[in-house]
Amino acid sequence: MPGGPGTHTVMIMALAAVVIGCGVDAPEPVITTVSDSAGVRLVQHDLSGVELPAWRTLAMHDLQVGGNGGTGDTAFSSIEDITVAPDGRILVSDRDAAEVRVYSASGIWERTLGGAGDETVNFESPPAFAGLARDTLYAFDPSQGSVTPVHLDGGGGEPLSLIAIGIDRPGVVLRRSDGSYVVQSPWVVAGPAEAYGPRLEQDSVVITTAAQDGSRVDSLTVLPDMYWGRSVESIPDGRVRVRQANPPYSPRAFLLTDGVLTTVAHSSEFDFSVHDERGRVVDRIRVTGVRHPATRHDIRQEQEARLRADLGDDIPESARRLFVDFAPEQLPAFADARYSEAGDLWVALQDLGETEGTDWVVLSSDGTLRGSVHTPGTLTPRYISDEYLVGVVVDAVEGPMVRRYALISPPGEPDQP
Repeated sequence: MPGGPGTHTVMIMALAAVVIGCGVDAPEPVITTVSDSAGVRLVQHDLSGVELPAWRTLAMHDLQVGGNGGTGDTAFSSIEDITVAPDGRILVSDRDAAEVRVYSASGIWERTLGGAGDETVNFESPPAFAGLARDTLYAFDPSQGSVTPVHLDGGGGEPLSLIAIGIDRPGVVLRRSDGSYVVQSPWVVAGPAEAYGPRLEQDSVVITTAAQDGSRVDSLTVLPDMYWGRSVESIPDGRVRVRQANPPYSPRAFLLTDGVLTTVAHSSEFDFSVHDERGRVVDRIRVTGVRHPATRHDIRQEQEARLRADLGDDIPESARRLFVDFAPEQLPAFADARYSEAGDLWVALQDLGETEGTDWVVLSSDGTLRGSVHTPGTLTPRYISDEYLVGVVVDAVEGPMVRRYALISPPGEPDQP
């Protein structure tokens, strides 16, 4: 039952779908751990045909902010980011208001930071949360390309301009425990039209690191990023019309940190590279046998059905090209990834179309496979502790809301560290 404490298992078939609770005999995971001559440790799990037990289940949510009945400071336009302070206070970035709202551990609004009337902090765009140290939030403003320390009880410090220290167009910014930053920004962006007709191009991103005061910037790695479909045509007045879109289910780059180590991946494969403080790759964590079986034909059918639902039966040719013709050959290996406060890696498996929730594969910091966690409905976890997770739930009627769920061991299983 979604949201309930019942036991479930995730059956992962090689090039097959994820099946819940099938209860058939299945092989054990095949685990390979090797180290190469450079000292890089590779941990690989082959989950082909493996029945992966639930590591944690979710109790019914014990807190909700927003949604039906939310007004004023407890109603959201949409939610940019969420995190939780050490004292349990919940911090929410509202996208349209471009402000940070602080709620008590029981969900009571306390104050708003960076919004209208705040003379100490001003955001030009919805802030993302780069990190949190005690009672100070480090908020990244994409429009300004800067990180501002914001005190949870009000007031802010001097912003650090990432652009001024040589990081062009920062997109994802994460602060590590020592105060340094890791930043993802465009490296090669598929640019304006140079040739007519429809085509598919892929961007790439560069990962850089910066010292706490911006005194040193080093490049870490370059990764492929998303694909863009572009349709270029001339119009009667002699100008060129360019239509472009990111095709649905396009794989993309991910940047994560557990506070010390930096992890990068591209969702085309379930393969995470872990870098130490000096930027050296020390671990690679791979999982095989989890690829969804959808073919390009299946993906194109799904996309065409979505277009018909939005636009009716008369789908413009340009929309068909960008959203259907450029569908990928297969789905990405995973849809989302994040670290828990304990350093566990949570990876969301990719599914096709509307689903009843999301299955996450959970691995410890050393690559040990813990098991699976199922999150119900549209819940997207944003903060994960040992005992609970806080995430965004989007309801077509009630709108976006913040919910907290306790993480518990499945019935009949002892509590696990």
